[in-house]
Amino acid sequence: MTDTEFIENRTFDEIQLGDQASLSRTLSAADIELFALVSGEESPSDIEADRVDSESPRRVVARGLWGSGLISAVLGTELPGAGTTYLGQSLRFVRPVDVGDVITATVTVAEKRIEGCVLVLDCRCVNQSGEVVITGQAEVGAPCEKVRRPRMASPDVRVAAHDGYRRLIERTQGGDALATAVAHPCSAAALAAAVDAAEARLIDPRRSGSDADFFLQALHAFTQQKQQYG
Repeated sequence: MTDTEFIENRTFDEIQLGDQASLSRTLSAADIELFALVSGEESPSDIEADRVDSESPRRVVARGLWGSGLISAVLGTELPGAGTTYLGQSLRFVRPVDVGDVITATVTVAEKRIEGCVLVLDCRCVNQSGEVVITGQAEVGAPCEKVRRPRMASPDVRVAAHDGYRRLIERTQGGDALATAVAHPCSAAALAAAVDAAEARLIDPRRSGSDADFFLQALHAFTQQKQQYG
């Protein structure tokens, strides 16, 4: 295996003042959605609304926190790496981060404290134009023991909004309602389904047979009742 196939930390004794490490990532819409859900900031319905409003306050906050998470990733995987204990941080969000931005997080060792093997690191995130978006400091407990192990492949994580029904309905908009036979609507739920589909202009409900007039009257009455009482 090559060195890139291993995760190897750096112990407190190995680290020198001025040492630094960097990590670059491209912010995607999926990153924002996943980060917001995992942190409890948003529900699936919030995310659906934010897809329309890209400047939603929730999305702006999630972008900033994603950047600070990138700093945490550098500390936890590169410098010092595995075995690091996060003790604190102070960050300033200088510029907004948007979908498609390539953000590079860099940490630089600014101070070493022998008691507790504590490191203070300057933190800086820049975008693809070299503009600073986040700056500050982090304080960590550096590992005392060496760790070297094979690097595991990252899992494929996706956000499922379960909005297939909405997408299906949207695809039907603009067309003519289809003449549809509604067979034996013997329950309120069956009748309500026909009414909902008719109101959405998905179907033009039809009923044949000896009770056709009764069905149409019932359908009309149910529609009137629904409009009156919601």
